[in-house]
Amino acid sequence: MNFKAIYDAVNAANGEAQAVAVEIESLIEAGEVEQALAKETELDAATAKADKLANLYEKMTAAGSRDVAALFAPDEPESEADAPKTMPRDEYNALPQNERNAFVKGGGRVIDQE
Repeated sequence: MNFKAIYDAVNAANGEAQAVAVEIESLIEAGEVEQALAKETELDAATAKADKLANLYEKMTAAGSRDVAALFAPDEPESEADAPKTMPRDEYNALPQNERNAFVKGGGRVIDQE
């Protein structure tokens, strides 16, 4: 199972909720308390959406990991090209999050340099 789409949806929903919270904070700091209070329902809806998506993500990942043996017995690479790649931690940390996910999902390993 590929959980990228639901993971991205969770992150987007969290971003929406955070954006509304930042907007409310700015309004309060500007003394616009009534306008900030008017945004409360928007914040409630955004956080509810984020919570529902997070719960769905957790359920999907739990359902996708029912094959316990697969957690302990990874597939053997068929050729040298399929062998797991390694990357130094500093290079890995410099990657955007989506590329980090793809690297690890593709079997890559992060190595610590001494």
